[in-house]
Formats: sequence, structure tokens, C-alpha cells
Amino acid sequence: MKKDFDLIIIGSGLGGLSAAIMVLGLGKKVAIIESGLFGGKCTWNNCLPLKALIRAGHAIKEARNLGNFGFSSGVFDSNSHGVFAHVKAAIASRAAGNLLSDLEAVGITVMFGQPHFTDENYIELNGKSYSSRFFLIATGSTPVKPVVEGIESVPVLTCETIYDLDHMPKSIIILGGGPDGVEFAQAFRNIGLEVSLVDIASSILNREDNELTSSLVAIMKASGIRLYTGCRTIKVVGKGKPIELSVTGSDFHEVIQAEVLLTTAGRAPAVGGLQLENAGVKYSKKGIQTDAHQKTSTPNIYACGDVTTPLQLAMVAEQQGLIAANNMFIPLKKCFRSENIVSVVFSDPPLAHTGLTEIEAIKRYGSNLRIYRYDYRSVRRAGIDGGEEGSAKVITTTGGKLVGAHILGVGADEIIQQFHLMRHSGKTIAGLHDVGFAFPTYSEGIVKRIGDLAYLDSVSSNSFVKLGLKLLPGYKNNLERARRALL
Repeated sequence: MKKDFDLIIIGSGLGGLSAAIMVLGLGKKVAIIESGLFGGKCTWNNCLPLKALIRAGHAIKEARNLGNFGFSSGVFDSNSHGVFAHVKAAIASRAAGNLLSDLEAVGITVMFGQPHFTDENYIELNGKSYSSRFFLIATGSTPVKPVVEGIESVPVLTCETIYDLDHMPKSIIILGGGPDGVEFAQAFRNIGLEVSLVDIASSILNREDNELTSSLVAIMKASGIRLYTGCRTIKVVGKGKPIELSVTGSDFHEVIQAEVLLTTAGRAPAVGGLQLENAGVKYSKKGIQTDAHQKTSTPNIYACGDVTTPLQLAMVAEQQGLIAANNMFIPLKKCFRSENIVSVVFSDPPLAHTGLTEIEAIKRYGSNLRIYRYDYRSVRRAGIDGGEEGSAKVITTTGGKLVGAHILGVGADEIIQQFHLMRHSGKTIAGLHDVGFAFPTYSEGIVKRIGDLAYLDSVSSNSFVKLGLKLLPGYKNNLERARRALL
């Protein structure tokens, strides 16, 4: 019996949209079902609104620092009550409205409502049944309220509700030291709020390189953000006006007060209402179970993104959506590999990495490593822009293979892509020495210079050069002087 569709996708976030466009390109009949706003939670509630808030914070910070660029100081009105309205307007004007009409124009069916499976081949939506050869579940995740004593007695904001405030508060407590927590903390601090960031972990951003994370912590503290990490107990005390949070660690106990409380500490897979049991799809509180091809326990049903993995990143959803679409209709199968993902925390300045941390690299390669460190104070463009906070760390094998790159500094979110591409090209980092970069740029100041350092190391480790250096020791001094000059 002919199916209504070749593929029905549940969820219109980045994972679902990328799969829909690919399968449409294969000449298949595709439908997307969305239970909320078209474009998904990342568009409307998380990634994009937060970036708009971050940009607003940067704008205010830059205005305060105009005196550093020769402008006469004057009265600057930093009234921030319109910021939330700006964020909503910015997203609404650039969100998925045009994309929705574009998808419908090329033949993708878009439907709205809460669907549920009746079996592995049929889904019911708004009282009507639809069949499909394949299904892709791309419903994402939703914020969860952390387990904190007394938290039910006070209003708790999430990334989905913070922008509904009718005014900008003067102070905020943020629960969670992951990327979202750090980004919110610095954005609100730049806007002018008193900010306290609380986490049970011993450090923020525990997936990032320890050395660069420590530098970011110092920057955050210097800006006035109060950090409480390694909290053994966290509980809400008082009646909620102001909100009072009691935090206790190994060497501190304090009661923090703030006007509002925001949680970024955790998300849960959005599987409610799908009735996955009817289709035989296995799942747990951690998400839908999939194999390396994104296939669930039911062969014709696939899943991607936050609903399947704790690695909750938009680029992961996109990659997994494309992999699922490929594996449904193309014989040559693909697998998701987390090492293909680049990570960016849009902190101030940004913190980004690709590949292994120093600790991970040592565990895998032992002492057969070279570690290149380069300070932003040596980057000429950074000196011009006034952005000299930060550093880069690049890890290679002794043979020059790039195994990890970590950058904290202005432009890190863009610069890291170059190292990411090089890591997957298989070429040695010394090859960057032969590439011309525009001057003065951050790429020239970071990527090119580290390539130059690696080139000098590759030259000095060449067996013929080593022999020559023994016979002509003066040349060794010249190589060392050249290396010091680059630093």
C-alpha cells in the first residue's frame, strides 16, 4: 500500500529542516510537523535570542568604553528596559516565516499540532492519520527545573521565559555553569545587572580546556560577576522578594539575594505526547535510543538532536539530521562522530575548541606532543581593537598532526573553524607557514603565527637539519631567535 509520505519529520528545528531539504533534493515526498513555533526552540527560545541578548550587552559595553578610542566622555543613558523587546523583535524579523513559505513553495508539506504514533507506520495529527515510509523525530529538549530545596516557593525563569519579563531586573541569580549560564551571566553583567552564577560542579564549562577556562573565570570575576562553584548544598530561603539562595561549599557559606532566578541547569528530551510505545521506540529519561546511524529500535524510525543525546548543540542536531536522511535513502551509510563537531561558548571573549583538550591528548599520545601557546597581547589587530584579553593553545603530535585547538579571545568563534578544517584535512599545521593571510587580522595573528612556530619546529627536527646544527651550532641559535621573535 502506498504511503502518504516518504518521510514525516516531527520538529522543525535545525535537525529536522536539514533532513527535510536533503530528502526533498532526492525527489522524495516530505512533511514536517511542528507542535510549537516553526523553526524550533533554538530559533525562538534559546540559541538565537541569547545571541541577540549578548550583542545588546556588547553594544552597551562598547558605548561605555568610547573614551578608550579618543571620544570625549559624556552622559550615557544605559536604560535597558527595551532590551527584551529588541531581542523578540530581532528574532521575529529574521526567524522562520520566510523559510516556512519557501519550504511550502518547493513542495514540503508543513502541518501544526501535537502528533502521536499509532504504530510504526502511522501517526495521528489533529484527528487525522498519516502514513510514511520513514519518520524522523527531531523534537529537541525542554528546560527542567533543578532539584533545589525550596525552589517551588519562588518563580523560576528559563531560557524560554526570561524574555517575557516586562522590565530589566537589577540583579539576577543564574543556576548552571554550562555554556548558556556563562553566556547569560556575561550578557546581563555587560547590560549592568548584579550577577551571581551558581553551580555544583567544581568549575564552570567542564568540557573546555582547564587553562583557558581559568582565564575566562578571572575575566568574569574582574567584571564583577560573583561565581559560586563546587556548591555542596543549594537551597532557596525566604519568601521570594527578593529571592534568597543559600549556597554552601567546602570553604564558603553565603546567602545570595537577587530580584530574579534563572535556571540553565539541564534540559530533558521532548518526547511527551508522542506515544513512542505504540511504535516500539525505546527511550529513557536520557532520550531516545539510537544506533550510530541515528536509527531507533524501530527500523523505519530515526531520531536526531537533543531528543537523543546529552551533547545538546545545534550543529549536532544538524549533522545527525543529515546522517539520518542519508541512511534512510542512500545505500552508503554514514555515522555520527562527535570528533567532527567544533565547540563555541559565546562568552566575552568567546571560548572555542576543536579536538582534544591537553589532558585528553596526554592520555592518548603520552609525551609525543607539542603544545603551542600564543597570547593575544602579541596579536597586532588585538592591540588596535583593544581586545588583548585571551590566548590560544594548539596541540599537535611531534609529527605535526593537529589533535586539538583551543582559543579564548576576540574572534575565537570564527578563527576556530580554520583549525577545525585543518584537523580534518589530515595536513600538518606547519603547512600554514606557506599560506598568506590578510594583515592585520586575528587569523594572521593567531593561525599564521602558530603555523610559523610549527614550521620552525619541523625544520629543527629534520634529521639532516639536526646533523647540520651539530656541525654549525650557530644556526641553532638563529632558529631559537626566530622562534622567540614570533612569540
